[in-house]
Amino acid sequence: MAKKGKAIVIEKRIECIIGILLLISPFINVYCYLLDYMSGAEWTDESHSSVLIFIGLIALAGAYLFKDGFRYFFQKDSNNSE
Repeated sequence: MAKKGKAIVIEKRIECIIGILLLISPFINVYCYLLDYMSGAEWTDESHSSVLIFIGLIALAGAYLFKDGFRYFFQKDSNNSE
């Protein structure tokens, strides 16, 4: 049972890391969008609107993985208890 629990903790830690990686791209794109918006450029092309939807979906997936794995990320291994 201890090996199975340890495997679940490792799996959730990996999910948390993947979630963080998926969240980095939307933050960078929002930052770039705000820089373009403040400089006067507008994202009105059809290709840009589909990119924004895709970035939003990536952010949702990353937030879901991050939410589920965050509590396991800082959990200590119980090697000393056995």
